[in-house]
Amino acid sequence: MIKNGFDMRREHDMTWCVFDVFNGEIISIDGHKQSGLSERDAKEAVDMLNRKYLERHQECGSGRLP
Repeated sequence: MIKNGFDMRREHDMTWCVFDVFNGEIISIDGHKQSGLSERDAKEAVDMLNRKYLERHQECGSGRLP
């Protein structure tokens, strides 16, 4: 999936986090910080967030990638 606003990175403790690519901050979903995750959970969160990002921007006529 194409990255649009969120990505994942491995932390020093070998867990994964999901972060905003524009400001580098770890994001929260439903009030839960997306850190200390398994690689699989982080990938699922990134995919879901990027899917929602694309849906939102396609509805407004922007966010389409060439």
